[in-house]
Amino acid sequence: MVDWTGGAINDDDSAVDVKKHRPLNYDGIPAQPTDLLVVEICNMGPLPGDEWSFTRTFDRENGGGFLTDHFPGATKAIWYGEGIYAYSPQIPGVRFPGLTHPEIVGIAPSMELLNKWNKRERELEKMESSI
Repeated sequence: MVDWTGGAINDDDSAVDVKKHRPLNYDGIPAQPTDLLVVEICNMGPLPGDEWSFTRTFDRENGGGFLTDHFPGATKAIWYGEGIYAYSPQIPGVRFPGLTHPEIVGIAPSMELLNKWNKRERELEKMESSI
């Protein structure tokens, strides 16, 4: 199945594709608040010729993520299957059972809702820091 980037991430050692990636639109039309997402997962597994996967951290300039303080630039590791295990040339000596799963399926909240959540979280953070 095609990954969440629509195939924008390449099987190489460069993280430039992660840094430049932007969320996908459906047929060029951005999702709108109240749009409904219906997903039917019929089959999971690699597409022929795409027998690899990846992990990544986003660049601080692209909004970062929960590891941004440790990895401020975009990073990427490509994983290949070897039996039931996955290994990465970018992370030598590490391997784990590479079980197929659907990752994350969903859509981003509206800017209004995101602002509401962020405001709530900032207020909770202030309360926690004063305790």
